[in-house]
Amino acid sequence: MSCGVVGLSVRAACVSAFVHAELPFCTPNHAQLALEATYPHPAHQLCMKEAGMQNKVYLASRFTPSLTQVGAFFNSKACRETFGVIMDAVKNNMPTCMYSENISSKQLSDLTYDQLKTPYTAYIESL
Repeated sequence: MSCGVVGLSVRAACVSAFVHAELPFCTPNHAQLALEATYPHPAHQLCMKEAGMQNKVYLASRFTPSLTQVGAFFNSKACRETFGVIMDAVKNNMPTCMYSENISSKQLSDLTYDQLKTPYTAYIESL
């Protein structure tokens, strides 16, 4: 891979892509390792209940959460706390891997609750 003579920000992105090319892609087992650390956390069950995602039928279905459930997640103090625990687990318990060609587990673990909430809020306001 050659980055050639390019601007500083483009060069940084090029170097980042080169470094990421060496990382394996994340597997469901990688995510499971990180998430298992959150299950015993006191806020986890409360978050699942407040977001309407706690019943076994819902969990077994693997459905994408509804807008109502996502809204409840973003309006729950327990879910904010659970999100922090999840990101800590991704950072500390999960091997570094790639979620896509451009996003590593390290980059994902730097995402904040409010950063994740921003596009949801913008989408809801556009309806």
